[in-house]
Amino acid sequence: MPEMLEPLLPQKPRALVVTGGTGGHVFPALAVAQHLTGRYDVHVLVDERGKGYLKMDDPFTVHVMDTRPYGGGSLRQTLKGGVSLMADVVRCMILIRRIQPRFVISFGSYVSVAPLMAARLLGIETMAHEQNAVMGRANRLACLMARRVALTFPETQGISPRLKKKTVVTGMPLRQAFLDPLTLKDEVRPHGAVNVLVMGGSLGARQLGRLVPEAVALMDAPHRRRLRIVQQCLDEDMIRVKDHYNTLGVHSDVSRFFKDVPVQMTKADVIISRSGAGSLAEISYIGRASLLIPYPFATHDHQKKNAAYFGDHDAAVVLHEETLTPDTLKEHLVRLMDHPEIRATMAAQAKALNLADVAFSVVADR
Repeated sequence: MPEMLEPLLPQKPRALVVTGGTGGHVFPALAVAQHLTGRYDVHVLVDERGKGYLKMDDPFTVHVMDTRPYGGGSLRQTLKGGVSLMADVVRCMILIRRIQPRFVISFGSYVSVAPLMAARLLGIETMAHEQNAVMGRANRLACLMARRVALTFPETQGISPRLKKKTVVTGMPLRQAFLDPLTLKDEVRPHGAVNVLVMGGSLGARQLGRLVPEAVALMDAPHRRRLRIVQQCLDEDMIRVKDHYNTLGVHSDVSRFFKDVPVQMTKADVIISRSGAGSLAEISYIGRASLLIPYPFATHDHQKKNAAYFGDHDAAVVLHEETLTPDTLKEHLVRLMDHPEIRATMAAQAKALNLADVAFSVVADR
């Protein structure tokens, strides 16, 4: 936490955005923080993990809270977690009194619990956002402190009757890069060519770096010649994946990170992706056919539940990694390559889900 300073004298209203953990929590929080900048003096409270997603030129004040999960299996761990939580609440009360925000909005992970408790004790307006189709454990506690709880999915699981009374479905706030007008370069495609974008995400990219190239290797030569693959890979897998596609004669662009993800998604005919809530909101916003492979080790199986929402609405094909083989993946990809009408229907269904909060309704009345 920052060192103690004298209270700041408000010049324009302040807002405090709380986030941490993975990009799934941080990206929507930063989207809201950027949206509020201008009308508010925005402060962002993150943990050490979330700090890694911030940029030097971000237009808000950053505070870092060194904290850990509060729960545990044993009584000793539970008691220790309770003491740590109370200490964090006190530190957050000190910070909030200094900032004097008009409201506090959190985006999940255990870092959200103490700031919302502190804000509630101080009489500050509180909001919380749940990104996934199942409410996380930390958010179940944090949301008890929130006056309003915003949801991405209308069928979110794990919400108690007490919480349900104050929930509102807003969708997922999107990064500004998706909201800016996209400038697409003219692309010369061979007849019948199909663009496939493979997004590994921050978790589980290694398995997609294995599965997709192996599935492509099982295709016949005419289908491989039609493929145009853009794939996100881990650093240690890039050379292997590039060489694999080159050997197969497949046109590919393989990188650890793509700065123009909205452009790549717009160019894609098919997206192969994990099923983090952010990725699904982006797929829904742009409207694309997709093969979703949920990360099997996500907390509370939230990626499987996110993907099931798409699958239940015929907006994607859901494939489970535990039983997925390269041959099965190849069959599904070839089917989408050969049937543009199926791709079009799936893309329309994805867009109709309307998961993206492009109007920032989560904070529209602030």
